[in-house]
Amino acid sequence: MVRNITLRRGALIARISLVLTGMCIATGCELEGGLNQNQHTSGNEEDGVSLSIGDIAIDPWGTYFISNNEDQIIYGDIEKGIVSILPDVEEAHRLAFGSPGKIYFTSSMDYGQLIAYDVNKKVVEWKKNIFLVDLIFENWQMSYPLIEVTGKNQQLVLTDPSRLRVLSIENGAILHDLNFERNIIDVDLHPDGDRIIVTLDHAWHGDVPNTDIVVYSMALKTKTTIAVPNCSDELVLAAQGDMALLAPTRCIQENGDENDPVSVIDLATLAFVRNLPGFGPTAVTVDQETAVAFMDLDNLDESLFDSPEDIPTDSSCRYHLMFIDVKKLKFDTLKIGDNLPRYTITPSGQILLVDADAWFEDARIRLLDIPTRTLYMVAGPDVRLNDYVITSDSRRALLLDDGLYDLSVLEKIVSSIPLPFTPTNLNITPDDTTLLLREEENLLWTYDIATQKILLPITLGSESS
Repeated sequence: MVRNITLRRGALIARISLVLTGMCIATGCELEGGLNQNQHTSGNEEDGVSLSIGDIAIDPWGTYFISNNEDQIIYGDIEKGIVSILPDVEEAHRLAFGSPGKIYFTSSMDYGQLIAYDVNKKVVEWKKNIFLVDLIFENWQMSYPLIEVTGKNQQLVLTDPSRLRVLSIENGAILHDLNFERNIIDVDLHPDGDRIIVTLDHAWHGDVPNTDIVVYSMALKTKTTIAVPNCSDELVLAAQGDMALLAPTRCIQENGDENDPVSVIDLATLAFVRNLPGFGPTAVTVDQETAVAFMDLDNLDESLFDSPEDIPTDSSCRYHLMFIDVKKLKFDTLKIGDNLPRYTITPSGQILLVDADAWFEDARIRLLDIPTRTLYMVAGPDVRLNDYVITSDSRRALLLDDGLYDLSVLEKIVSSIPLPFTPTNLNITPDDTTLLLREEENLLWTYDIATQKILLPITLGSESS
């Protein structure tokens, strides 16, 4: 039995080959499932905001957007619809927003540069030469370094395949430079503003995998390594940074046996706690007290249950969702179907949006109320959450699926929104009032969500005033 992982925004090198070499079973290719990361938001994203073709980055305050047109980087005033080309920055791959008006670009110019830019003055504040790596697999590209801004805009964190640098946000000076013998799978910035948590690619010791999680203190300049008996994947912080969960979607030995539990790490004591049955990926609710994972009744490690009475016996469906109390490490499950779904947690932390990246009977969108463990079907057109935004009040999701659709979470219904064109990309302002919709390479539209009306055309091909 083989499970495919969902391709995530920011997934690193060791996971890419698993996605692109998805294997098939006798009944056909098995479905991708897990945490759905096709959501777009304003402001910063983990690993940096992509500037791939069509992407629309919106600043954290909703005043302007950044996009691209060929090799030109476009700045646009959202309210006025006025655009300009940012001089002295080309071929930008990723960006991170700093304080108002400040952007940090990674660019392939001159073999790789980090560019600090003031969009109000349209000037480069400083440049730093960096080593830029492009990893290309078929039609999908990951560009390094990844970029993040630490809390309160104090430093920049650049991540290469096996190197991590922390730079001054004022002048680009390197403050910390860490090199690792194994590839970096994930980087997390701890809420304390000091620690950086680096998850490295796993190694096999006989039939047991081992993932090293390195906790680096910038203040003390010390590294602590936590050995976790599991395959590597994205690390998820919980309980306000006191705990972490590591749960791969597939971890297969050479003999074909699968070993992919949910590993619990105590970041207060810097120690591995235990493995729970199930598999990932995991996500946590907004209060960080409940984690969501999966359980496969066809592949259970019964030794990981505290009591034989806890082992599910209802075999009417294969996959269950797990709801884990991250402090007590107790869990309950809910039957979800015979095909591995994908899910996303709404900003309220109370609702899961569940669907699947395929067309079959039970793949359409469903809503799961986490507190009551109640699953609801969604009425309306059969669409998928392949390209979507969610309002901050968790009441609506707007999605693209050969057209624009509005999912009302309260009414549990999807409605088609008529437009004179078919959008290819979208994003939403942080106040939930406006969508930016891309019609084609050179043209965006602003769209008022409340009135469901198109507002302004924004042409990206030339500057406006």
